[in-house]
Amino acid sequence: MMAPTVSEYIRSIGSGRLYGLSNAYNSQALYYNKDLFDRAGVAYPRDGMNWEEVLQLAQRFNQAQSGS
Repeated sequence: MMAPTVSEYIRSIGSGRLYGLSNAYNSQALYYNKDLFDRAGVAYPRDGMNWEEVLQLAQRFNQAQSGS
C-alpha cells in the first residue's frame, strides 16, 4: 500500500495526472533532539547532509562535553 502523501506528490509533479507508479519507495529521515543540541551548543542538522557530515556533527557532542 502506498502512503497517500506519496501519490499526492507524484500527482503534483504531473500537473494532477498520475503517469506511473514505482513498485518500491524508499525514504530516509533523521530525527534529533533539539534540547540536546541546544545544551551542547551544536548547530542542528541541515537538509541535504550526507552521512559523513552527520557523523562529523555527532563528534561535536564529544568535543562540547570535553571542553575542546
